[in-house]
Amino acid sequence: MNYASKVRNVFPGLRRNEVLLAIAISIVAGLSYFTLYGFHDKSLITTSGGNNVWFQGDLRRNYQNMTDNSSSSHYRVQVHPLHSLATYPLVSSMARLGVGPYLSVRIVSSCFVSIWFLTAWILFRIIGCLPSDALCFSLFGLCSSAAIFWMAVPETYVLGSISIMMCLALVGYSKHSPSPDWAFVAANSFSLSMTVTNWMVGILATLYGNSKRRTAVITLVSLSVVTLLWGLQKYIFPAAEFFIGSRGEVAYLFLPKLDRVLTVLNAFVFHTVVSPTLNVIGFNGNNWPLLSVQTSLPGSTGMLGILASVAWAVSVAVGAWALFSLNGLFPLRAVLALSLLGQLALHTLYGEETFLYSVHFLPLLLTLVALGSLTRFRLYVVALTVFAIPLTAFNNWEQFKEANDLAISPRSEMRKNINLRPYDPWPRGNGHVVLAVPGSKEIDKAYYEPGGGFSPGARTFGISIWLTDRDGNLASTSDSLDISQITQKFNWTSDSSLPEIIARSKYYDAVWKNNGLGSWRLDINTPPNSTLLPSLLFRSVGPAGGAMRDVVWNSKTLLINKRWLVTITPTPKNVYLGEEGKSDWIHVKSTAEEFTSKSGWAYARIELGDSRTWSAIVKDMSEVEDPWFDIEWNHSPARSDLHIQVPDERFSQSLDSQIAHLMMSIVGRETRPGDPLNYPSAWQRDGAYVLVALARAGKIDLARKLAKDFAERDFFGGFGPEADAPGLGIWALMATAEQVQLTDFYNWLWPHIRRKANFIDMMLNTKSTIHQKVVGPIVPRYIKDPDLTLVAEPPRDGLILGKMHHHRPALFINAVSFQGLRDAIKLARKLGYTQDAERWEVTAKHLKMAWEKSFRPPWSDNPLTYISALWPSWIATDTREELEEHLTKRWAKKHTGHNYTTRPPWPYFEIAEAHQWLYLGKTERTWSTLQWFWDNQSSPGLYSWWGGESEENSFGSWENVRGWVSPAGVTPHHWTAAEMALLQMDMLGYIDDASHSELVIGDGVPAEWITQDMSVKGLRLNGLKVDWQWQDRIMTIHIKGTNRIDVKLGASFPESAKVKIFYLDS
Repeated sequence: MNYASKVRNVFPGLRRNEVLLAIAISIVAGLSYFTLYGFHDKSLITTSGGNNVWFQGDLRRNYQNMTDNSSSSHYRVQVHPLHSLATYPLVSSMARLGVGPYLSVRIVSSCFVSIWFLTAWILFRIIGCLPSDALCFSLFGLCSSAAIFWMAVPETYVLGSISIMMCLALVGYSKHSPSPDWAFVAANSFSLSMTVTNWMVGILATLYGNSKRRTAVITLVSLSVVTLLWGLQKYIFPAAEFFIGSRGEVAYLFLPKLDRVLTVLNAFVFHTVVSPTLNVIGFNGNNWPLLSVQTSLPGSTGMLGILASVAWAVSVAVGAWALFSLNGLFPLRAVLALSLLGQLALHTLYGEETFLYSVHFLPLLLTLVALGSLTRFRLYVVALTVFAIPLTAFNNWEQFKEANDLAISPRSEMRKNINLRPYDPWPRGNGHVVLAVPGSKEIDKAYYEPGGGFSPGARTFGISIWLTDRDGNLASTSDSLDISQITQKFNWTSDSSLPEIIARSKYYDAVWKNNGLGSWRLDINTPPNSTLLPSLLFRSVGPAGGAMRDVVWNSKTLLINKRWLVTITPTPKNVYLGEEGKSDWIHVKSTAEEFTSKSGWAYARIELGDSRTWSAIVKDMSEVEDPWFDIEWNHSPARSDLHIQVPDERFSQSLDSQIAHLMMSIVGRETRPGDPLNYPSAWQRDGAYVLVALARAGKIDLARKLAKDFAERDFFGGFGPEADAPGLGIWALMATAEQVQLTDFYNWLWPHIRRKANFIDMMLNTKSTIHQKVVGPIVPRYIKDPDLTLVAEPPRDGLILGKMHHHRPALFINAVSFQGLRDAIKLARKLGYTQDAERWEVTAKHLKMAWEKSFRPPWSDNPLTYISALWPSWIATDTREELEEHLTKRWAKKHTGHNYTTRPPWPYFEIAEAHQWLYLGKTERTWSTLQWFWDNQSSPGLYSWWGGESEENSFGSWENVRGWVSPAGVTPHHWTAAEMALLQMDMLGYIDDASHSELVIGDGVPAEWITQDMSVKGLRLNGLKVDWQWQDRIMTIHIKGTNRIDVKLGASFPESAKVKIFYLDS
C-alpha cells in the first residue's frame, strides 16, 4: 500500500481543502491566544508576586524555565522531566533574533496552541470522526475553560495535553495498521517527558498495541531515552533534578473523603470545559489574590453557564454510553477508560486546585464525546457541540476577563481604582523616604511621603491626615497639599538613634518617629486659629500600602489585619469603619465596630475631635525580627558624627540627612544602591561609595562590619561582574581601614586587597577575555545578556578594556583601578610587602601614562570620565588644564547660567563633577551645583534625590505594593547620597594628593561665610581626625594622627589669616 493509500485509509474522505482549513484555523487559534496573553498583568507572569495566584499555577517558574537556563526553578523537571529542554531552546533562539523574553514566550506558547489544535483534529479524524465533526470538536476544545485559562499562560500542561493526544492517536491508528516500535517509544517518551503522571497513558497505549514483553521493553527503552535526554538537560540547566525519587509532591496529597471525591469529580467533568464562578480564597505573601474554582458549582455563572453545562453533560453522557457500547475501537476505548479513571483517581488524591490540571483532562473528555459521534446519536452530539461552542466561549471569555481583573498586582489594582475613582483622594506617590532601623528587612522599613503620608512597613497600609470643615466636608489631605505649602526636616533627639520627620503646614504640624522596634509614633498639632479639623485615615493605599482586610475598634484601640495595634491619645471623637470605593464612602458614618473586606479595601476614618494635640502609636503585634547588628553601634545616631557650625544651616542638615538615608536603608549586612524595595541586593559600585561615606562620617563600627562583604567578594551587583569592582573595592576597604586604625584589621584585609590588586594587573596584561561567575540577583532585563559574565577584554592602548554597566567606559575603569593600586601600594608598604608594592607602583605608573595619553576623544567622550578624573582617583593631576577645558564645555552644554536646562537623570554624575570643580579650585561651580540640588529635592527638606527617569533596574518588588504607582525615578538614591556627603566633607577639608598630600582646610567655604565664626569637629581624612575653628580671623586646627602634614587654607580665607596647628598623636 503506497503512502497516499495509507493516508486515505487512516483519514477517510480527507481532502486538501479540509487540511488547509484545519491549518488556517490553527493559525487563527494561535493568533487569538497570542492576543489573550496580552490581557494578563505582565507581572503576574514575570515576577514572584504572582506565585500561586492563577489557580495555583506556577507561571513565573515556568516563565523562568523558558527564558533562563541558570534559573533555580528548573528543579521542577522532577515532575516535568524534559519541559525545560523542550521549551528553552525555542525561546532562546528567538531571543538571539532580538525578540524580548516575554514576547518570545508569548509567541512560543501561541505556537503550542496551533499544534494542540492540529493534534486534536488528527486524533479525531484517526478514530473515525467525519471531517466537519473533527473540526467541530477541536474548535470546541479551544473554547473550553481549560484552554482559555491555561493555554494563554506559560504552563507545562499544554505540551502534556498534546502528548496524551498523541498516545490516543497511536492507539486509534492501530485499527488501520500496526504501529512500529519507534512510534510507541516516541509516544511513551513524550508522555513521560512532559509530565511524569501522563506516562500512564503512554504505557496503556503500548500495552493495548503490543504483548506484555514487548510493552516492557518499549517502556524500558522510553525511560532510557528520557533519562539520557535528562542528562543533556542537566548539563544545560544545572538546577535540574532527577524525576525519580522525589518526595516533594507528598505535601499535595489528600485523603479521598466523600466531599473531596465529589469536588474533584465536579472539577474534572465540568470545570474543564465550562468555567464556574471564580473565588478569591485568600492572598499570597505579596498581597496578590489567590483565585480558585475548586468549590464552585457547575453553571454558577448564570444562564449561559447553565445551558453550556447541560449541553456538555448530555454530550459526556452519550460519550460514556458509547465508551461501553460502541462496536470496534476496543483498544482505544480501553485506553481511554483507564486513562480517565487513572487521572480521576490521581487527582482525587493529589492537587489542591483540580482545575490546574484540566488541560490534561481535556483531550480525554473530548475524545469521550467524540466517540458519541460514532453512534446513531451523532447528530445530537454534534448539534449539542455546535450549540455549546458560542455559549461556552462567551461564558469562559467573561470569566477569563474577570480572572484578569482580579489577578493583578496590588500596584495595578491601585491604578485601576484610581482610574475608576479619579476624584477620590489618593497618596501623593512621589518623594518617599525610608524611616527604618539600620539592618532591618526591606519588608520592615517604613515609608514616608511629603506632608505626612506614612506606611509602617512595606505592603502594610497607608496613614494620611485629612482636613475637614465643621460640616465634615473634605477640604484637603496631607497628600494633596501643594508641596510648596509644606516644610520638612529630619530632627535628631537624644531619646532615639533614628531621626524624626517633622512636616509643617499652615493647618498642622506632624511628627513621625520611631517608638521602638516595630513601633511608630505620630504627633499632630494644629494652630489655634485653624478652621479645619484633622482626621486620620487608615486605608490600604499609602506610600507602601497593602490589602487591609480587617479593622476592629474597641473604643480605645484600632486593630488592623489582626496585627497592627493603633492607640490614639486623647480618645478620638468618632471612628468610622467601612469599604473604600462604596458610594460616598468618604462621608459615610458607620456605627460598626469591626469590618472585614474580602477585597482588602477596608478603611478606618478617625475624627480626632476638638483638641489641638494628638498622638497615635502604631505597633506591630507580631514578632519583629531583630536586625543582624550588635547594639554596640545600633545606638549610634543615624547622622554624621561631624559637628558642624557654619552660617548656612542647610549645609549640616544636608550632610546629616545623607548619612541618615544611607544608614536607614541598610538591609542585613548589605548596602543598597537606593530604595531597598527597588533593589533587593547589594551593588558593589554604589556600595563602595556608601562605605567610604559612612567611614568618613564617623560610622566606623558599622563600616567595619559592612566591609567584610566587600573584602571577601570581588564582584557582586545587578549587572553581574564588572571591571571597576577591584579598584573601587580596594578604595572603599582602605578608606575604612584608615578610620579603623587597627593592625589586626590591616592584616585581615591584606590577602583580599592583594587578590583584587592582582586582578587589576591581570586585566592589564590579559591576552584573552576574562569572565567571572555571576553572584547574586541580576536585573531581570539583563539576565540573558550574552556578556553577563564578561569582566574585561584584552587591553588597548595600555588601558584596561573592561565592562561596566554593559558598556566600556575605559577612562573611568582605569581611573578607579589606578586609585585601587595606589591604596594597595599604601597597605603593602605599611605591612612590609615591598615586592608587591614595587610591582604595583610600576603598573600604576604605566596606567597613569596610558590614561593621560588617551584623555581625548573618543575615550574622553564618556560622561563617567568626569566623575573620576581627580575625585576620587587623582589620575588627572598632570592634565588639569585639559580636564578643566572638557568640564567647561560640559557645563555650558548642560546649564543656562547656574541652572540645569533639564532635570539631570543621574544626580550622582553631577555631584561628582562638582567634586572635580572643587579640586580644580572652581568652587563657584561646586556651589552652583549644590544650590541647585538643594532647591530641587525629591522630598524637600529631607535632602533626598533621584536616580534615573523611571523605576530604573527594577526587580518588580513595588508591583506587590499599593503605592508608588508612577515613580519618576528611584528615590532615595544612595550613590547620590554618598557623593553628596563626600563632597560636603571635602568642602570642609581634604587631602590634596596633587601637591604631595597637603591638607586643604575649608576650600569649599564661600567668601560670605568668612565674616562669621565657624567650627568643624570630627573630619576624617586618610587616617587623620581633624577639628578646625575659625574665629576672629584665626584658624585653629587640631590634627589627631601619627603623621605630620602640610596645611593650607581654602581660597576664600584671607592670606593674612593666622593659623594655629596642634598635633595630637593617636
